[in-house]
Amino acid sequence: MALSKIQAESMNLADTYAFTGTVSGASADNLIKITETNVTSDVSYVTFEDVFSSTYRNYKCYVIGVAPNSTGNAYGCSIQIKADGGWKTSANGYNIVRNRVYQTGGSTWTHNGSGYRDVKANLTNGINASGSGFFESGTNIIIDILDPLSTDTRKGMVSVSYGGTDVQNVMVQQISWVWEGGGLSALEGFRFLFGAGSIARGRFILYGIKD
Repeated sequence: MALSKIQAESMNLADTYAFTGTVSGASADNLIKITETNVTSDVSYVTFEDVFSSTYRNYKCYVIGVAPNSTGNAYGCSIQIKADGGWKTSANGYNIVRNRVYQTGGSTWTHNGSGYRDVKANLTNGINASGSGFFESGTNIIIDILDPLSTDTRKGMVSVSYGGTDVQNVMVQQISWVWEGGGLSALEGFRFLFGAGSIARGRFILYGIKD
């Protein structure tokens, strides 16, 4: 018998059900997965293009356990944006503000707030120095991308990241940055890369945020 409505008490949620067809309507989840890339062997970039639409105004990206394929990488996991049909790689194009707490071996902790301009967005997400730390533990990052299709504001992102090693090197860092060289154009995509070498591993997941 076809049913057009299910009463709240008519289904035992402890039972197991198998559904077919399409279920539509309201959802309790505010984060809707758009795409995911899982890196298990070396790649130069992880790229998200043509992922923004009028369906969602704001987005969130989770980067889990990202690491380079070699040590001695002082840049960390960086981000570049795409607008006006090209990737923004001009020197000193990204204005960056960061607030970080880090430990470099032993018990000494350092708090540092600073700003700078650099190519590749140079976010240094995770350990704040070159060495094996990036590879040992990877870096975890949460990134907010607000209103990327707007043509009224300059494009930027906000990230929170952490990483650590087994030799007491650890960092927690919050970064915000704005691309100043590209005018007010809509954001067409973004990509992850390291300052040297390739991305060896990591999960990159992009979500749309329902209004």
